[in-house]
Amino acid sequence: MRRYLIVANQTLATAGLEELVNEKLSLSPAEFHVLVPQEDPSVSVDLSGVISPNMSDRVLEGHDQAAAEAEQRLASFTDTFAEVGSGLTSEIAIGDPVAAIRHTLDRSRFDEIILSTLPAGISRWLKIDLPTRIERAFDLPLTTLVQRD
Repeated sequence: MRRYLIVANQTLATAGLEELVNEKLSLSPAEFHVLVPQEDPSVSVDLSGVISPNMSDRVLEGHDQAAAEAEQRLASFTDTFAEVGSGLTSEIAIGDPVAAIRHTLDRSRFDEIILSTLPAGISRWLKIDLPTRIERAFDLPLTTLVQRD
């Protein structure tokens, strides 16, 4: 059975990713683990790194909102692939996506990483060249799916 690590955030509940997962399932039995890396909201608050007392509420609010949105996308994805059953697991991680992937790979073995991202121009992951960073950091095949929507 092949095991895939899907790394996605805003593109999690999109037709392109659904098609790719269905394609993988048609090739052979498969298990999927969905990793949803969330940017640490405190990173984008203030370039000085200082969080004033009145900013901490906004950081927590931003974190809660981002986590709620990620949970909603994850629930939609999970509902779509309910037939996968116990072959579908998931988690949300805060911080650097490469560190989150490393942490996941330390706990489990996968045959391939699938990275789903927004289109160039609006994708933060493409701006930081996440596909290349993943290829350099891990000895696994990488499929990068750049969504059009």
